[in-house]
Amino acid sequence: GKGTKQKDEGNFPSRISLPVALQPWTLDINNKNIVLDSLIDWSRSTDEAVRYFSGTAVYKNRFELYMPAAQERILLNLGKLSAMAEVFVNSKSAGTVWTAPWQVDITDLLQRGENSLRIEVVNTWVNRMIGESRLPASERKSWMNYNLYKPDSPLQSSGLLGPVQFLTVKYAQRQ
Repeated sequence: GKGTKQKDEGNFPSRISLPVALQPWTLDINNKNIVLDSLIDWSRSTDEAVRYFSGTAVYKNRFELYMPAAQERILLNLGKLSAMAEVFVNSKSAGTVWTAPWQVDITDLLQRGENSLRIEVVNTWVNRMIGESRLPASERKSWMNYNLYKPDSPLQSSGLLGPVQFLTVKYAQRQ
């Protein structure tokens, strides 16, 4: 017989971007608190302590979002980052990401009204090694048996690059 074509989104539901207003970001990096109107690549900072930073930096923000319906999930998509991150909503971990699509499900951590967002981003030590290769040996704090990195080596993109988006996913009710 003739089959009818149905759009089955059960396996691949649509993700719809939500208009969520974020405040300016607060970035705690290398013992500095920096207020950011937009996300930056650490390797492009004019501050050498940020440009050559290696380790964990913490982004903080606040947002308000409606409470999702029973069949709806809210995902936080970080856009792009380097190299991995753990996401906390209202001081509870939503999970760790280290590859695309750089997103976590935050549904069960949401509360009515204002929510806090903390993203701990860890980069590699490449930029630190490049930065330290520019210093006299006596001032270097990091070392490797064989350092591939030189003062003119290209820096690696680092930090939370975004765009950060809140997505809604509605799953069809199973029968």
